[in-house]
Amino acid sequence: MDRKIENDIDILVHQSKNFGQRIDEDTRMEILEEVQEASGRTSTRKLAAKFSISHTAVRDTLLKEGFEYRTSQKRHSLCQDEMDDRVDYCKDILKYRARKIKNCFLSDQMRIRLTDLYNARKLWLLPEEELCIEKLDQDVKVNCWGAISWYGATSLHVFSENLKKPLYENIVKSHKQEMENISQGRDFYYQQDNHPPHQNFKVFDDDENIEVINFPTYSPDLNPIENIWATLKYRVAQDVPRTEEELKQSLHYNWQ
Repeated sequence: MDRKIENDIDILVHQSKNFGQRIDEDTRMEILEEVQEASGRTSTRKLAAKFSISHTAVRDTLLKEGFEYRTSQKRHSLCQDEMDDRVDYCKDILKYRARKIKNCFLSDQMRIRLTDLYNARKLWLLPEEELCIEKLDQDVKVNCWGAISWYGATSLHVFSENLKKPLYENIVKSHKQEMENISQGRDFYYQQDNHPPHQNFKVFDDDENIEVINFPTYSPDLNPIENIWATLKYRVAQDVPRTEEELKQSLHYNWQ
């Protein structure tokens, strides 16, 4: 049997010697302190080796205390100015009974790959059944642009090229009339994030009835369209597209 050594301790030996051992209160508290102080540097096996108990006992202890074992999320640490910008944005967009957000098109882009739709796919199966997924002949990725508002959403713009400033401006221009129709003659706002192709955006410079909103950096959680993208990806995955054409058809159908 292969041995697993951590901190000069043979973890497998410790586990076999101490399997089923009850954890006393002092050990339980020390385990909780270790996890709370450095959750990213601890594991059930490391803790088991340190306290001479089984890793299943450590796992059961943490579960009873309400801990969950899940993947950590990569997140940008906001500086004070960035946090202040987020607060100012929320205060501004919610003024006057949220008039701005009611008259705003919230835009964004999303990339979707066929392989991402098939990875870790799960289904309800009987015990005797097997889940077999045919390997894709090619990996296809497409990009999507869309904008949502209180009064309706634009059509979905699907494209294969990498997004650069000229392409982005052409996409927005092609949907400008659509946004004006949806807003029914009202003045409206257009919101975009700080993606490099969005810099020095001038599409609406000559339109007095359209104002571009400055969106705070590193703040996708403040844009409701992110929830739309998540739902769209889920529904497209249920269609099981296998080609670029099927993927595009599914995206347009489920966006509607």
